Parts: sequence; C-alpha cells; structure tokens
Amino acid sequence: MSRYFAILFAVLILVVASAAQGMPASETSAGTSWVPRPILFVGPSLVGNGYQTVAVTETGGLFLNSPLLFGDAEGSYMNARKTFDNTINNTSGHERGLEGRLFYKFRPGLYFGGGAQWSETSTTNYLKSAWRPTFGAGGDHFGSNYSMRWQVMYVMPGTDHFNAVQGPEIQIWFPSPASRSHVFFRQTLGIYEFHSTVTDPTNAALTAQQTSDRSVASFLDFALGLRF
Repeated sequence: MSRYFAILFAVLILVVASAAQGMPASETSAGTSWVPRPILFVGPSLVGNGYQTVAVTETGGLFLNSPLLFGDAEGSYMNARKTFDNTINNTSGHERGLEGRLFYKFRPGLYFGGGAQWSETSTTNYLKSAWRPTFGAGGDHFGSNYSMRWQVMYVMPGTDHFNAVQGPEIQIWFPSPASRSHVFFRQTLGIYEFHSTVTDPTNAALTAQQTSDRSVASFLDFALGLRF
C-alpha cells in the first residue's frame, strides 16, 4: 500500500508540474500582512489501512503570511469509516482534526517551525483522540510562469498511547500560498509508523507484546483550496 501511494504521488506531481507551466507570469509573490485570511479546502483522500479506501475531507481555517512568519490554523472532517472492527455493518465512524503551525522565514524562500495537532477517531463502539507536536521546514519557489510550495513535517506520537502514530508528512502546493492566487491545489502524503492498539494498559506483558508489533501506513490527500 505504501509503495502504491508513493508511485501515485510521484505521477501526480509530474502531471501538476506540467500543467503549472501554463500558469500566467503574473503569479508573483503576494504582499505580506499580519492579518490572517480565511481558506477552505475540499477533496478526496486515499486512506485504506483499516479504513474505507476513499473518503472526502473538508477543511477550513486561517492562513497567515506576515513579513516574518507563516502560519495556519485548520479544522478538518473526514468521513473515513473503519472497516472490519466489529462496528455496525463494518462501516461506521469518521475522523476530525485540529491543527496549528507557525514558521519563521529564516531566509528568502525558506522557513522552519512547528506546532501541534489533534485528531479523533470516532466509531459506534469507541472513541480515540490524541495531541501530537510537529516540526519541519519548507520553501517557496517562483519560476518565470509558475509558483509552488514544498513542506516536510514530522508528526510525533504525543499523547497517542493507543498506537503511537508518528512519521513524516510531505506537502506540495500549486501555486504557492505566498503568491497572489486565490485558488490552490494541495497534496499531502503521510507515511506513519504505529503499533497495535494497546487494549489493557494495566497488563505489562500484553502491552509489551502489542507495542512490539510495528506497522507502516500511508495516507494521501488531494485538495482544492479557495483563499478569501
């Protein structure tokens, strides 16, 4: 599954990069402001790994592009149902999330920083949630007739004592959110390591057995965004 997502990610980047060559040369860097602007995203997510294969993610939030800092605060909802986990008809559940990140522009076109994010898995049988710190870096590139942003973050386990989900998150924007454009394509690939769900934290032997069983899962989001 991870290999499939990686290949699809690479192919889509090539397609979007080719299409971006036709963008107008006027897609130049936008002016900066300390006033955040609303932004909305919607698009399909390739999930799998215990969830339905394809879901829809809706995201809304605020985006900051100030003279010294980039920042974003987002809330999301994904109708990804868990499968084969003893829920009604094996198709119940959804995912919710909150995210806040702040980055320092340490040189033209490059930035680094971090933040925190919260996620919740909800089914008819159980509810799991966790806070996770994140850190990483990214950059903006402005060509003669296109712009783009790349960003690499690392998501840490935080308070996730059930599965200790952690791993890199790679994000690509066309055009760059630092441009004057109001419409964006954003693609996010997450490659996460986790262990089996800890079912009884008071049982040390069982917990050791479950946490030693490590797995890797990939998730791929495609989103169209509108900034107001």
